[in-house]
Amino acid sequence: MTKIEKRIPIPSIKSGTQKVKYPWGGMDVGDSFLIKATDKLKMQANIMQSANRYKKDFPHFKIVTRSIKNGVRVWRIA
Repeated sequence: MTKIEKRIPIPSIKSGTQKVKYPWGGMDVGDSFLIKATDKLKMQANIMQSANRYKKDFPHFKIVTRSIKNGVRVWRIA
């Protein structure tokens, strides 16, 4: 049976304290960056997921990724 506990304080929400994984905000159209990775497909999925979260606040933001020899390169295209 699950134990019920009393008087446990609710932690505050720490908004804005997440470390930014990718440099979306600093990129201009045409800029790119390289992420070295062995599992390129998983890395591309991770990048797209992060970009989609960023796009919620900046709807005109668009990127494209390409798998290259050393990893995954990401370009901002809009």
